[in-house]
Amino acid sequence: MKITDTEDFGSDEVNVWNLDEAVIIEPNTTTSPNLAEQTFEWTRCTGGEVRARVKVTVRLNEHDRSAEVTLTSRMFEGTSCSDNDLDSTTTKLLVVPEDGSKSVNYLMENEEFGGEDTIRVILTITNTIAPN
Repeated sequence: MKITDTEDFGSDEVNVWNLDEAVIIEPNTTTSPNLAEQTFEWTRCTGGEVRARVKVTVRLNEHDRSAEVTLTSRMFEGTSCSDNDLDSTTTKLLVVPEDGSKSVNYLMENEEFGGEDTIRVILTITNTIAPN
């Protein structure tokens, strides 16, 4: 993920982060009914004012063992990294086949008048069977 905090005066502030996250999904059972869906979130901020929050939900399709991945990305821009001024939201759904992978690449732009800040998200999602 690359966040660009565009500045009117001075140089733009840019940060790039790598995300390496793994979740295990497996069929639900009566004793463990919440195994087929996992969620995680991460947040990063650049320039003390442009914050990205990405929520990833992974669901197992028990019929074909594909992984249904929902990415919800939100851009906040204000006077600090804790500001809740929501400026853009993007949601992507990917179905990753068993033993397959898919990539997603999208750009979020500040939707406010005069907002030029951006967040570029590039992810590769892999669905592999865990070794026994």
